[in-house]
Amino acid sequence: MIRSVFTLNDIGREGVWLLAQQANGIPDAKSRSDFLEGRTALMLFAEDSLNERLCVTAAVRQMGGQVVFVPKGDWVATMASFPVQMTVLGRYYVDCTYIYGVDLDAQECREYITDTPCINLGSQNAEPANVLADLACLLRYSDDFAQAKTTWLGLPNGALYSLLEAAAMFPFSLRIAVPENISLDMGKVQAAQYAGAHVEVCATKEEAVRDTNFIFAGTRPKDPVTMSKWCLDDDLVGKAAPDAHFLLSASPVDALCITPPLLSSKRSLLVLQAENRLRVHKRLLHWAFGGEE
Repeated sequence: MIRSVFTLNDIGREGVWLLAQQANGIPDAKSRSDFLEGRTALMLFAEDSLNERLCVTAAVRQMGGQVVFVPKGDWVATMASFPVQMTVLGRYYVDCTYIYGVDLDAQECREYITDTPCINLGSQNAEPANVLADLACLLRYSDDFAQAKTTWLGLPNGALYSLLEAAAMFPFSLRIAVPENISLDMGKVQAAQYAGAHVEVCATKEEAVRDTNFIFAGTRPKDPVTMSKWCLDDDLVGKAAPDAHFLLSASPVDALCITPPLLSSKRSLLVLQAENRLRVHKRLLHWAFGGEE
């Protein structure tokens, strides 16, 4: 059965758990196979992201497949006007499609995408693959999710909303702190809480990081004054648990400002995030093409 992934809910709790466990079980993130031999992956990027492009290209090529990359261009307007028709047309030429920065009507597209996988690399509403890799990071440092206390700091993005989906599936706690006057989709927060997630919106970043085990650094504010107040430094991290680690939920130039020594310290999971994203994309491709029935 061919599967597409627009959100973590498309994978489901059992699938997320399985893929996170399998990602941690791959001894070499750069292992090679011929699983995608003869297959071509299309990458449609409406926004620039070197990180996402490198990761997907590496995963597909290391599995024996080919990649066609399409940067932002006229196709964005065409896709916005005819999302289903363009998606159906594209699958005639390629075996799977990755989209980035494209907010498709996922429910409508699911009705048409039946014979080629489509994977959402990231949008304003979801970043399922990246958060799946981050869940694998949490499992590396926690015996189970019930022991993980997590915190989100900074502007919300698709990673936060996928993290909320995950919190509704697994028993880790999540505190959220965003700068003043920043819009947070409370509908998604309340939906996660209604599903049983341990989610709390905090008034200050200091309250949010108190005794936490994992800090997710979201997108940095654009206002210079606010940006200077929302930094991840030794003082703020010192309020977390002694063994706390932090993860970047945006590229380093877009995430909360982090002092260089801290970014290079043992508290940073930046390298592990990169490794796990490569592992996750490989397992996700197996799953999307009908494996792990």
